Amino acid sequence: MRPHQRAAYLLREGFGCSYDRIAALLQLSVVNARQQVFRAQRRLDTGRLRQEVDCVAHRRLVQAFLGTARTGDLASLERVLLEDVW
Repeated sequence: MRPHQRAAYLLREGFGCSYDRIAALLQLSVVNARQQVFRAQRRLDTGRLRQEVDCVAHRRLVQAFLGTARTGDLASLERVLLEDVW
């Protein structure tokens, strides 16, 4: 999954962020933000082979995700997701 897709999908499906917020964070149009979520979902549904992920990057993302789930503070997760995008 591409970084834009992963970020859009996690923010929308995992934390209910609005498409407006996702678009602003990823510097996309709202329509394109919706498309990124759709493409991510389609990729997950097809069961395509996964890409190898650096274990440090994986750990950083999981820790940010869990921290946000515990505290509700989206800022730290957004920072980690955006590091991959830019």
